Amino acid sequence: MPNLQPNAVNTELVNEIQAEVSHLTVLPVEDDRPKAQGFPVHVLPEGLQWITTHLHETIGFPMDYTAAAILFAISVAIGTSVRITPKRAWTEPGILWLALVGRPGANKTHPLTMMLKPLTERDRESARRYENDLREYARAVKQARKEEGSEAPLEPECDQHLVSDTTPEALVEALHRNRRGVGLHRDELAGWVEDFGRYSKGGDVEKFLSMWSAQPVRVNRVKSKRPLYVERPFVSVCGTIQPGVLGRLIADGRGSNGFVDRILFAYPEAQEVPAWNEAEPDAQVADYWQAFIHKLLSMPPPDEGAEPILLTFTPEAKRLWSKHHAKLKAVIDGFNRDGDEARAGHRTKMMSYTLRLALIDTLARWAEGTAFDLPTHVEEASLTAAIALVDYFTSTADKVLFRLHDSTPVDELGGRKLKFYRALPTATPKDPWFTTAKAIVIGGDLGIPKRSVERYLGDKKLFQKHRDGGQYSKVHEG
Repeated sequence: MPNLQPNAVNTELVNEIQAEVSHLTVLPVEDDRPKAQGFPVHVLPEGLQWITTHLHETIGFPMDYTAAAILFAISVAIGTSVRITPKRAWTEPGILWLALVGRPGANKTHPLTMMLKPLTERDRESARRYENDLREYARAVKQARKEEGSEAPLEPECDQHLVSDTTPEALVEALHRNRRGVGLHRDELAGWVEDFGRYSKGGDVEKFLSMWSAQPVRVNRVKSKRPLYVERPFVSVCGTIQPGVLGRLIADGRGSNGFVDRILFAYPEAQEVPAWNEAEPDAQVADYWQAFIHKLLSMPPPDEGAEPILLTFTPEAKRLWSKHHAKLKAVIDGFNRDGDEARAGHRTKMMSYTLRLALIDTLARWAEGTAFDLPTHVEEASLTAAIALVDYFTSTADKVLFRLHDSTPVDELGGRKLKFYRALPTATPKDPWFTTAKAIVIGGDLGIPKRSVERYLGDKKLFQKHRDGGQYSKVHEG
């Protein structure tokens, strides 16, 4: 019969572990990473507040994503028709670049799709008319060839509000056809930046930087001797992106040329899957939103060579702008003195975005009202709303900039894994490492299974293994 007696137990080791357990207390560690503010839904015009909160309560759309998608759709609908001017020779269009940031399954795409529906439906109808016009054009060309001296018919063009996967040349062609401008909608925004240089040897980033500022663009086409010239290009951009691929936005020098500074990030702190409820979204949401966008689209873009409508500040708004400008200037100057070029560059763009968002809020209030005549001034209330929106987008940008420039692998952690890492002992000259057994005890107190702890300890970005016997130290301090 085999010997079934247990092996001798190392009582000294057991007593040591039990002593540690009896004195072990996992203390909460303050998370000092930048946090995003909640989206200031309360500053939106009343109808847009209702849409944002109603869709959140009924179908779980995160309010940050819905509100950002609303701003994008309004921007595209306004286009080149109206600008804001704080003083002579300084005008700003309503161009926005927006990124909806969230993990997979965070419900980023559906709010964007829903808010763009009035524009996509108009594009669909335009495409159908264009197909019919092409058939009529082909017949007219054929007939003109038969009739000597007859004039050749004009080739039809397809009006559109949105573009997606497009070459820079095709984008300028779309702008040339559509005087109002277009919205560039990419479901995966990382694909937009990865396409830079795909169709040409270079210059794509510079073209987009110029278009953000609405500077004239010129393109010499490959298949035509006639160059394209767009005096006031209008391209707003919106898409979704996962936190793990944010680094692609600053690749190839885009972190230092002002590209990422131009992006407004919708980045909610809470990204939980919403609980199921039986509430149905009100059918009036779609009707209200469609009428809202159609009223904005009723504003005609300026004719070629003509100027857009310019909105100026009321005296009260002008005083508020002066205070806001001084505050931003002080912040920018401080960052520059500290050598923080990333945040200084971002705040500089927030000057322009304050004006652009004030313009958008002004026209949104007009669109939800009953007045037919366009406003001529930006009121203090619209500028106040714009400042609140800029404060939100500044908080999300700080979160993104920290992740891009200042974070360590520890900052990528969350939930129990982050608590576990921070609860592990910090190396000291006396105790330069901790044992697997101690890590398992700490993990158990946090509800983390032994197997998960052992898997965590295998992450070489976070832990350094000192001996085969299972002794570790943290690579980064938590």
